[in-house]
Amino acid sequence: ERTMAAKKKELLLLVLSNGLSFGELAATLEMAKSSSKSCGSHRARELYWEAYGKMITKVGGLDGQAFCFLQFWKAPGDDGAVEIVDLTKRQKGLVTGGCDFLGQKMKPPEDKDAPAAKSKHWCVVYSEEEAAKAWEDINHAEACICLAPDGVYAATRYKRVLCKGLSGPLKSLKDVQTLVSELQPDKPLRSISF
Repeated sequence: ERTMAAKKKELLLLVLSNGLSFGELAATLEMAKSSSKSCGSHRARELYWEAYGKMITKVGGLDGQAFCFLQFWKAPGDDGAVEIVDLTKRQKGLVTGGCDFLGQKMKPPEDKDAPAAKSKHWCVVYSEEEAAKAWEDINHAEACICLAPDGVYAATRYKRVLCKGLSGPLKSLKDVQTLVSELQPDKPLRSISF
């Protein structure tokens, strides 16, 4: 549990990495830092530069693959701190293909010497008010069933998994009723709980 002082801190930047090497993660965060120059307010630009800078410093010297969350916490009057929260084995399985995380996926910059080496790995960045909401949603939200034109999903606001594909869009209420009748408790949908 966090102490009372830690509870006053705000989660202002959250990064989910699905296996980038720590070097690739640092390079990707550097790209995000550069792109934050175009943010609307001076306060936001300062926040991003500080947060990304501290994250880059934290992961820059680490080896291996980053299956983790990076969190930037800050309270009024302090310098802010970066925490690395490693993913469990189940969470690694979800982020490496079992589950789709909603948000802009950022990939590392292309290596000019090896352009054919495309990375399957990415990170997603959630900032300011969205960071705390994403953290709660990804880790604690209960999934609901969503019907979409391409299938049935178990989903929360920031993650979803395809449970049953559809051959075509549902065209009538009868099609929806038939589909719902096939979703029985004895045929459970995939779990996306973290």
